[in-house]
Parts: sequence; structure tokens; C-alpha cells
Amino acid sequence: MKLRLVSVVRSAEGSVAMKTPTSVWNSIDHLDSEEAVAAYVAAAVEDGDSAVLAAAITDVARLAKLPAHLTTSATIPNCDRQEEIAIPPSDTKAATIAEVCAALASDRLDHAASIVRRDYPFTPLANAARRCSDRQAMRLFVRDGFIDRYTGRRLVFPGALRLLSHLLPTEFPFHPNWKSDVCHFAFYELFPTIDHIVPVSRGGADDASNWVTTSMLRNAAKANFTLEELGWNIFPPGALARWDGMTSWFLAWMDRNSATDIPDYLRRWAVAARFEIARTPSP
Repeated sequence: MKLRLVSVVRSAEGSVAMKTPTSVWNSIDHLDSEEAVAAYVAAAVEDGDSAVLAAAITDVARLAKLPAHLTTSATIPNCDRQEEIAIPPSDTKAATIAEVCAALASDRLDHAASIVRRDYPFTPLANAARRCSDRQAMRLFVRDGFIDRYTGRRLVFPGALRLLSHLLPTEFPFHPNWKSDVCHFAFYELFPTIDHIVPVSRGGADDASNWVTTSMLRNAAKANFTLEELGWNIFPPGALARWDGMTSWFLAWMDRNSATDIPDYLRRWAVAARFEIARTPSP
């Protein structure tokens, strides 16, 4: 297939100044380098015909002996801005979707389905919810120094946050079902919880070697994805001597107000905190 390439000249401000026609390309003769592949696909998109784009992708796959998505170091055009952008290695899945769309644009439904099955197959992920005790959770929070291991930010002891909502129900509200229109946002970004580094549904162990402390917000965002899929890292744990998540403040308040009517959930967190802090070696 032959296509006439068009180069785009941009001003310093990024606006398109003009388009200059260049040479005619023959896919048989020119698909011998990554640059040639990039130019060929760019020309197909510039042409604007979905059938031409589908044919170009097929040519690339056949002649370069690759899956019908581009090599990871090639470039593809950004159709909205009429300029080329680099594809990092992690974007090969996006290139696969582009290939699927091209097949559908030329009414090749079966071919599109085969591409998905071959290059981006569906793998169901089972939810593996677990329920740990307050003491188990507190042990992990103490181990990690009340640090969100996915962000490196400080978190606050659950008992302290719940005590704030008990003392300041209007200014610092909490809902037992975590309704977002009722809960103060601090419960999402500062309330610590346990997460599996490698999801159990992906083969991760359900023990302390695979547990980290993180916020409710980050826990929900991570879901059943791996760190590599999200581009996240693990931050080092904190030191309880530097930041205890306001646990000492919480226990001191509980000691001063032991005779008052205190909700059971606050008493449970107090028991868990005293037990785990007592068994933690001093720095």
C-alpha cells in the first residue's frame, strides 16, 4: 500500500503553522526500521480513512513479524493535536486497543476479538475480602509507624479519629457505613487499614509478609492491581517514637475519662493499642 506522508510544522507556541507534503511510501520497501513503522502509521492516520489505518497496522504486523501493535519505542500520532508522541514500554496495551479499534472500524469483528484473545485476554479477578481483628490491625500499624506505605504520609490511629467524631460530631462526622456525604474526608485519607501488596486474588499471601499499612483512599484505589500495574512504590516504615498516630493522646484521654460513657468501639481500640504498644520493644 502507498501513502503520501505529511509533516506538521509547529510554532514555538505549539500551534500548527503549515503542512508540507513529502515523499510517497511503499510499505513493502520501507518497513525496515522503527522510524519507518512510526512514519507509516502516522501517514495512515493523517490520511483519515479507517480502512487505510487498518491496512497499515496489518502491514506492520505482517512485514515486521510483530503482534499487530507497534514496537514499544515507536511513536504514534495523537489524533487530537496532530503531533507525534512516544510510546513507553508500558503503553503496548494501549497500542493493542488501538489495533482492536482499527479492526472494528473496518467491520472485522472476528479479527478484533482474536486480537483481544491473543494480546490482551480477559482474566477474571476474584475479590478476596478479609476481616482482621483490632489487635492484628494495631500490630501492623505499630510495625509501620502509622505511615502509609504507598505514599510515605502520616496516618492517624483509628481510635483517635473516632474519638474526634465522638467529641465533635458536627465538625468531624463519621458514618458507620462510611457514607461519603456524611463522613469527614479525614476518614478516607488518614484512617489506616491493611492492604495486601500482592492481591490474594493474584496469588499473594494472606499474612504479615504481604501486608502494609495504607489509607482507606489508597486501599480502594489499589483494588486488585499490582504495584507494577499502578506504577506505585513501597515507602519505608516509620518510627513509633517519631509519630504514633496520636495513639498516646487517645490513651491519655481514655485514662482521664474512664468513668464517662464511652462507646464500645473506643474501648476496643484502647485495649488493642495498650496491648500492642506494651509488647513493642523500646527504640
